[in-house]
Amino acid sequence: MKKVICFLSVLMAAACLFAAGAKWKPSDIYHQKKFDKLIQTYNLTKTYTNDKIEVYKNEDTKDWVYIYREGSEENYDKRIYFTAFASLGGVFDSCMVYGGFTSHAKDVKYFYSYINEGNTAIPKGDFLGRSTYVWNNPTWIFWYMFRYRAHIFTQLNGFKTIMGLEDVEIPEDVVERYAYFSEWLIENNKDEEAYKKLRGEYSAYLKAHK
Repeated sequence: MKKVICFLSVLMAAACLFAAGAKWKPSDIYHQKKFDKLIQTYNLTKTYTNDKIEVYKNEDTKDWVYIYREGSEENYDKRIYFTAFASLGGVFDSCMVYGGFTSHAKDVKYFYSYINEGNTAIPKGDFLGRSTYVWNNPTWIFWYMFRYRAHIFTQLNGFKTIMGLEDVEIPEDVVERYAYFSEWLIENNKDEEAYKKLRGEYSAYLKAHK
């Protein structure tokens, strides 16, 4: 009996350790049902909202989520953007989903792609799996999304006080990485081949700053 109790105790301890160390998925922020679970898990409260921005916080743990939306399928906008930054359980990451309009005549009118902080490329296929379309130039799409995300990060950092986020903690290495690539993007703005070089530059940076 003692062996059984001991074994169960070990299993429970291991389960707790696993749960504590389990990393949330950035893409869960995009899917509403999964995001609702994150809200419950980290006890988040919506503390700010306007027509494009939503902010969720836990005042005790300092966990937070910042979401920026632009465009919608309902309005048949040519481009749709969903960009989120979050720090949950001591882990910082981002979720960006980009949707491009295809055609009014097609069953699937939007085609989507996704990146987080660790992605150095995008898949050719549809992020939502709703079509068999592929991007003609996924390298350029990654470049486009990367630049847009950098812009939203600058916006987040610049307007934290207005949104009640002045006390949130963005890891120093994240701030340094965005500063580095904001400068890199400016320096390479006129280089027509820059979009091809970004993946290698970002991969090298991530490898050097593990």
